[in-house]
Amino acid sequence: NENTLLGIFPDEILPTSTARVWWECKDCGRKYLLSVNMWVEKHIRGMTSCTYCSGLRMRETHVLL
Repeated sequence: NENTLLGIFPDEILPTSTARVWWECKDCGRKYLLSVNMWVEKHIRGMTSCTYCSGLRMRETHVLL
């Protein structure tokens, strides 16, 4: 997976780490890049951490001709 290519392994990283890693959304199935500490903070607050589900990224690309 993408995280092992970055040299990041789940058993070697702390919840307070600022390292940006790849996550896979359980709702939409898309992968997104977010730091570990931000992911933990959002989940403690009950917020979605997925950049697509939270509306921070466009879901589809639309091209006008």
